[in-house]
Amino acid sequence: MSPEKIALITGANKGIGLETARQLGRQGITVLIGARDAERGAKAVTQLTGEGWTLGMGAVTTGGAKVPLNSQGQVAATTGQFVAVTGTGFAPGTLVQVFTVAPPISLGTLTVAADGSFSGRLRLPQTLAPGSAIIQVNGYSPTLSIRSASLGLLLKAAASTVRRSVVVYFAANSAKLSKAARSQISKIVASVPSKARNVAVQTVGYVQPTVSRSNDQSLSKARARNSFAANAAKLKNRFSKVQGISSGLGRATIKGPLGRKAIITISFTRP
Repeated sequence: MSPEKIALITGANKGIGLETARQLGRQGITVLIGARDAERGAKAVTQLTGEGWTLGMGAVTTGGAKVPLNSQGQVAATTGQFVAVTGTGFAPGTLVQVFTVAPPISLGTLTVAADGSFSGRLRLPQTLAPGSAIIQVNGYSPTLSIRSASLGLLLKAAASTVRRSVVVYFAANSAKLSKAARSQISKIVASVPSKARNVAVQTVGYVQPTVSRSNDQSLSKARARNSFAANAAKLKNRFSKVQGISSGLGRATIKGPLGRKAIITISFTRP
């Protein structure tokens, strides 16, 4: 599978920029739109088209209202709101992946219908850290080449949301939680009030950078998965519903044993 060409166009919300985006789209080139006018920018994002395909991205509130873009062309959204994605002309039966970049966290997948269309809303989890990020959508054309588009995100936490994080470390080439790691998990779980609502946990696993890259992804995923399972098991003893995300991100940026880690974030709404 070969990736499609991607073009970033600033000022693509009107005039020459918008027309250029349309022309490139018709040539099968993925167009990333940068706009400063919030109202026009929101409209331009929904107009992305190529030869025989369309792709719309944006964000909506829990009540279904569209979230406007800010002056930097970013969707200014709040945790708990939704990423709204629609498309036509994609490969039937394939999965469309929606995730954030920096940090790379999966928001979920959508299945392309028999007619090549898809549509859905994926929640921005409250475990996501506030700040700037990028929402990316990856799907497949009918010839199974990759189609990808991105949209800037400026995320803020809901006023009532509390986030608590802890880092646990692992032995070399191991995904087994140590006694110290389990103790840290017990402490962070115990810090969640008994009457807390909307409890969620996010785990992100990493590996120590080494010469070999053969197990970077599998080991980082295993560390995230084991950390998640330990947290979820303890939380579910106290709360009837616990949301969660687990991601392995391969190599840590820090060298040495401190790169063998999983970052655990628990969020909840104050009682």
